[in-house]
Amino acid sequence: MHHRDNSNFGYGNRTWKHGVLALMLAWLVTGCASVGKGLIPVAPTLEVTGSQLTGISGQAVEVTLTILVKNPNGFELNNMGIALAVEANQTPLFSLDDRHLLQAIPANGQTHIAVPLTFPLSSIMQLVPNLLQNNQLEYSVSGHLFVPVPVLGQVKVPIKTQGALPIPKVPKFKIETIAIESLSLSHLALSVELVVENPNTFGLQSLSGEYEMVVNQASAGKVSVTTGRIPAGQSGRVGLTLSVSPLLIGMSVIQAQQWEMAVKGQSEWLPDLPGATPFIDTMNMVLEWPPGGITP
Repeated sequence: MHHRDNSNFGYGNRTWKHGVLALMLAWLVTGCASVGKGLIPVAPTLEVTGSQLTGISGQAVEVTLTILVKNPNGFELNNMGIALAVEANQTPLFSLDDRHLLQAIPANGQTHIAVPLTFPLSSIMQLVPNLLQNNQLEYSVSGHLFVPVPVLGQVKVPIKTQGALPIPKVPKFKIETIAIESLSLSHLALSVELVVENPNTFGLQSLSGEYEMVVNQASAGKVSVTTGRIPAGQSGRVGLTLSVSPLLIGMSVIQAQQWEMAVKGQSEWLPDLPGATPFIDTMNMVLEWPPGGITP
């Protein structure tokens, strides 16, 4: 009968286990040291670094969000996408879904992504009826950046930010004075002074203006004039001198105690804001003048 010598078997078994454990520890240490260097992929991180007003008009306000995306991996990340939802006063305004962003994030690097947002004022005013009562619109943005990462698949990196943007308002016109400069059988000259109020929290620059005076449905002429710059919350003045032939209006109208008058016009304004574009405002004011009758 042969007896098997197992005196070293326990020692050999323990040595084998210790070897495997050492290999596992070495792999873990190497793996931890290699996270983000290409061996073990990790998700990118992002930060919203800015919100810049890039355009404003009577129809829309444009804002560009700047998002800094960092790639801790040893390989480039591309084929990204983004989905955002924009709200104001807990009311959804619009959404953005672009799954084909052109930017790529270099290995162990970072890149800035510019995300343009357009706030259409007409549709927003339907959702937020009291919008014009405010000088600005406070909004919030939430969503995700979609980044395909090897092994991990498509990673959703959350995006969340908030901001405020100015609400452009059209200038307010009112007739300050109307006076007859001269009146004869062949010539009627009128002088009109308009007050233009800027209700905005930013200045307005008058680029052009064309105004027409209508007396009892007969045109008293047109004139082009600008008001210059009107600071925020202040008023400017526009002086108009218009003339018309009394024969065109009719002497019976000239001799009437009151005239039905209208001042019509169209003006172009440029807001004193970065990225602003001009917008056009129209006016049509009808009145009877003068209240006490005419004394030529």
